Amino acid sequence: MKRLDELWYRLNSIEALRMLKKNMSYEGLSSILGLPPAVLSRYVNGHVLPSAEKSRAIMAAFKREFLLDEVRRRLARDEVGAIDTSEIIHDPLLLKQIVLAELEKLMGFKVDRVMTMESDGIPVAYQLALILGVGLAIARKSKKIGVRDFVEVRQIFESGAYR
Repeated sequence: MKRLDELWYRLNSIEALRMLKKNMSYEGLSSILGLPPAVLSRYVNGHVLPSAEKSRAIMAAFKREFLLDEVRRRLARDEVGAIDTSEIIHDPLLLKQIVLAELEKLMGFKVDRVMTMESDGIPVAYQLALILGVGLAIARKSKKIGVRDFVEVRQIFESGAYR
């Protein structure tokens, strides 16, 4: 891992630890992470930066102890069965941590653009593009008014009809 990437990862682990701290005491965090409460307090308050190894442990605990349950808690189904993601979308810190938790799956790939289908995927794709420092492409069913830079693809059916 490059030095800058490692530093960035360590800083993000503090953000994750702060989210854990909102729901747990230092003693609870200490029992999960195996670190003294005083050390955890220094991390949370920004006085000390955790090592890369401790950052990995913090991120693993964050995923295991908090992230999945929090996402499940915030997702809601309406009477039709559609999933309402607004409770997640309206929390940029949680959204960022979801993207960070899945980011390691992209390690080793050269990503030059993030692409998503309009509208539900845009917040997640935006966060991912921001973190990776690449552009964002949004696929839409039709050209949006006022958009000048676009690529149009038409689907041609056997009958000769297209859309």
